[in-house]
Amino acid sequence: MMKRVAVALDGSPQAEQALTYARSLAFELILIRVVRERMVEELEAGSAQEAAHYLGQVATTLRERGQPCTVRLASGQTASALLESLQDCELLVICSQGRTGLAGWLKPSVAARVASRASCPVLVVRSGEPGSLESKLAGPQWAPRRALVALDTTSFSEGALPAACSLLTQRPAQLVLLGASGLPPVDSDSPDFSARQMQLARLSQYLQRAGEEARAYDMQVSWRVEDATASEAILDWADRERAEVVCLATHGRTGPARWLLGSVSEKVLQRSRRPVLLVNPRSSSRPAGRAGHE
Repeated sequence: MMKRVAVALDGSPQAEQALTYARSLAFELILIRVVRERMVEELEAGSAQEAAHYLGQVATTLRERGQPCTVRLASGQTASALLESLQDCELLVICSQGRTGLAGWLKPSVAARVASRASCPVLVVRSGEPGSLESKLAGPQWAPRRALVALDTTSFSEGALPAACSLLTQRPAQLVLLGASGLPPVDSDSPDFSARQMQLARLSQYLQRAGEEARAYDMQVSWRVEDATASEAILDWADRERAEVVCLATHGRTGPARWLLGSVSEKVLQRSRRPVLLVNPRSSSRPAGRAGHE
């Protein structure tokens, strides 16, 4: 279990869905709400007061259920202010839709950029139905046992492995490692077929080595190789494997097969029905060690 997990809230019931995921992952929750500069100008002090009051209500509800939490009210440009509030946090949980919806700062392109700059991994979850916070907290806690981890043979993408393992706190747990060519498949009579098969063979060997190392996290590991574009492979295999969370790095290969760059993250965020864990491999922070351990 992690020590501190941040949850981004915007005052809407839909965004509170993030709490149902975060509360099973950490000893303490850090509740963050950003008062945007435009709101400050238009509403003056009332906006900050309303935001502080809202966070206080959420914190009281959580504490009544035995969940330690701290509130942080930030102001400024939303994404930047949120990023500055993540000190000492091991994970940020945000909803893909909230008060601002997909037209606002949590649309996939912005969520991917936030993850690429965050000092910790970012778990993006689908927003919930309107309803009381009490009803959301009364439901079962999120306890994933099966994660799909996308890898592309670079050390950048390997940062997703320990982050994924930190979410799988229940046993037995399983990691499914996925590698893809990052390109549309080719027919056997194509002049590129032999080169593509060699690429897939190298990828398979890499995944096997990565899988052997991942077994140190005390979980079952399997791997899959797909000759397809990255986003299609990730979404397809997440369904096939019934993954409870999809994990990928925000940056990876920079050559022709650059399939873990932001555009892939955005496509996966847009279409995934599952929580997506985005990991910035350049982050100075590290996940909370092996799953199930402090």
